[in-house]
Amino acid sequence: MQRLKRAVKRIAAIGTGVAMLGATMTGALAQPDVADYPAPFIVDGRDSGNIAIVVGADAKSADTIGALDIAKQLQFDSKVCVADPGSSGGVSVSGDSVEISTPSDLLELRESIGDVRNTLTDVEVAGGGLAGGRITTDEGSTEFNQYLRFFDSTNALDFVPRVNYTENEGIADGFVGDYLYIKDSDDPTNISTAFFEYELEFESGLESAVSSGTLPDLEDEEVLILGTTYTIVDTVVDTSANEVELTFLGGAVYDVLGEGETKTYTIDEQDFEVTVMIIEDVTPATVTFEINGEITKQLKDSQTTTLDDGTLVGVSDIVLNEAGEAGSGDIVEMYLGATKLVLKDTEYIDTTFVQNVEIDNEDITNAMVQIIAAELSSATKLEISTIRYRLSADALNGDDVWVEPGHGVREYLDEPQGLLGTEWDIRYEGLDDVQTSIMKFDPSGDDEYKLIFENMQGLVYNVPFMTNEGGTFKYGNDDRDFVFEEGTYASTGFNVSTQIPTIGHLDYFVLSDVDETNNYDNEAISHVMRYGNYDANNKELKFEDMATGDVKLVTYSTTSPANGTLGSGDLNVGGTTYKVYVANASAGIPPLMVDLDADATVSAEEVRLTINGGGIVDLGDHAKSTGGTWNVSPGVEVNNWTGVWSNTGETMNGTAIVNLTTLQEDFDEDGPETVGATDNEHTWFTVRNMPGNEIGINKSDVKSNGGINSILEDQDNNDYYSGMTDYGALVTLYDASASDNPETLTIEYPLSQRGAKVFVTFGETTTTKTAAGESCTVADLAIANLLDSDVQNPADYNLIIAGGPCANTIAADLFMTCDAWTYGPGEAVITMVENGDNVALLVAGTDGTDTRRAAKMLSDYADEELSGSEVMV
Repeated sequence: MQRLKRAVKRIAAIGTGVAMLGATMTGALAQPDVADYPAPFIVDGRDSGNIAIVVGADAKSADTIGALDIAKQLQFDSKVCVADPGSSGGVSVSGDSVEISTPSDLLELRESIGDVRNTLTDVEVAGGGLAGGRITTDEGSTEFNQYLRFFDSTNALDFVPRVNYTENEGIADGFVGDYLYIKDSDDPTNISTAFFEYELEFESGLESAVSSGTLPDLEDEEVLILGTTYTIVDTVVDTSANEVELTFLGGAVYDVLGEGETKTYTIDEQDFEVTVMIIEDVTPATVTFEINGEITKQLKDSQTTTLDDGTLVGVSDIVLNEAGEAGSGDIVEMYLGATKLVLKDTEYIDTTFVQNVEIDNEDITNAMVQIIAAELSSATKLEISTIRYRLSADALNGDDVWVEPGHGVREYLDEPQGLLGTEWDIRYEGLDDVQTSIMKFDPSGDDEYKLIFENMQGLVYNVPFMTNEGGTFKYGNDDRDFVFEEGTYASTGFNVSTQIPTIGHLDYFVLSDVDETNNYDNEAISHVMRYGNYDANNKELKFEDMATGDVKLVTYSTTSPANGTLGSGDLNVGGTTYKVYVANASAGIPPLMVDLDADATVSAEEVRLTINGGGIVDLGDHAKSTGGTWNVSPGVEVNNWTGVWSNTGETMNGTAIVNLTTLQEDFDEDGPETVGATDNEHTWFTVRNMPGNEIGINKSDVKSNGGINSILEDQDNNDYYSGMTDYGALVTLYDASASDNPETLTIEYPLSQRGAKVFVTFGETTTTKTAAGESCTVADLAIANLLDSDVQNPADYNLIIAGGPCANTIAADLFMTCDAWTYGPGEAVITMVENGDNVALLVAGTDGTDTRRAAKMLSDYADEELSGSEVMV
């Protein structure tokens, strides 16, 4: 289960490395080579397991952007992937096989494979596994056809396989992951509990005379069943009771041997030396074999025996030649590695299935058969129309069947011979390896969450989201607020009381160019900006994009401002213009009303994030996401009242429910399977005000109408809980048992719906897998995001030190004191030093701009020529 363990840990840890960088410097310790980067942090797509990004308390915003560049590189560049970043991974199975998904119909999570492939025929299975043929007897000739069915509108098939992300209760008990799931039948007499139906149809009817309670015209005739050639070796019929029994014999080796003849055969790399010892001319005739020194019992026509190693030997016919006849000598038709199938229907004139199936001399109690036949010519002939067969799951461990990726159903069944023969299987090759984006709620200390997400342009944002520092539970951090509610603006407003701002100085706010009237737009491009500065003299506002660090300058017009405002301007971000109105504050830097969704109105609307892939995020109670309070202060002139802005944010009542929505239109079946395509998919969780002024997310609060009733604890690591929605969004909660830190919630959101790779195979097949583009094999990042005060022993970590000795005590401890910084303006440095058995990496500039330039160079290490113990930038 290492595959599952790695996947869950990767998703839980990715993104944690986004931290703040300040000024850093070099020292005289023994130096590793920077050319080795990203080693030892990342080696062969895996992290060292002890990475820590350490930040001082006084980092600047420009330094944060530098850290973002490094973290983004660790998240998305340190991986093994295919050359085409736009491609998705795939699985192909060569040989005689058919995939359940079709180009026009994706096999979705939790969807029955019968909803996609109702019935398989020789049209879909081109390699012969369901090939038809012709049987000609003395009574006539008929074509026969084969059908493998996973859906029947008349007789339901309720336990057909489906892929689920769940906890394995079978052989790999307790492990959480994706499995092809088949429910075990508690009542195998109930035909609806079968997981497939096989039908052998005789178009013109398979006819035989009835003679002495047998159907002699059928004996020795060959027919194909699911890739195996069978010979009908024995028949029994009772027309008065409407009973018929057919015995089929097939096998790995079929041959005709004469008495005294010896041949050697190879089956599955094992040699079998077979000698026909004696064919006795008795009634009925018998044959005795010696096989690899083992002497069998005497076998009659249609009988089988099992060798000591479990190999079945069967006789389909014994032909006695009298002396002087052509060919002379007695001969036997034999099967080695045989499969014996006995099907009996006790009422062939009705459509009832009955439990009368014997395979390899064992009764298969979870198998049922229906033979439809009719009597002709006053019961002197019998015509068989169809043979139908159903099998209910009987798991090897006695529970349900959970098939792991790369495996087939056959190996998980207690009686795999119930699948009929040895040639076919239902194989599960895992989920589609689609590209994904990451959304993460990442704890900072014990009282704050940061929000990390990727927008539709691929820009990664890392911003303060919610805090409970000092017992004040609100959006943002202790100093500034996170805003996703518009203010209120009226162009004909009478006074300032009708102009209500929500964005204060240095607050973070969401922009999203929403086209839909309900503010649910799966194509919107979302940004998080920060209100950076205000210049009254030049009537200039400054904003910073928190993903790119780009500064946007807005000059606002004071021509005929609406009452209660100073003027308005246009903020252009990503090609969309967002109207900005400057409130008329009585003192200080004025707050703003911004048209956050670019719909030309500012009316206290909520704006939602759209993440890469089209997921729409409702961040909670938007009425509590205002940057402060606005109080009206009457002035001398009524129409020019001013307001008093208090940049304190709104205190929450204890919880904030975050909801991720995937629209019905994004699903292959126009909605999630779990709710029957009647609703959008909603995945939600609650951020809570925890005791001791802390913050957290309870695992019981993480749910989805898209198939997650609760996230599940993994057997391999009880710190990880996960679930996957019908759309294929993987939700992981990391709750370190040895720590009181808040839980980390990560959602890996697919850029297109994630399907399941299920194949029906016949005979030998070969599976080939190709990885997806940029997100195919992201490193299993496990990064500690620490303040310098949290680090007890620096030598415990492979460190990326964020902040120089003036801002970061760890930098001062490992390198030099604050007053020893010798670099000038416009200079920066990248250096790596030994740190006990680990290393410490420093990225530093004299100011924030220099630091960001150095971080950018490091993040582009693949294109830069970095070498030596120290690189000047």
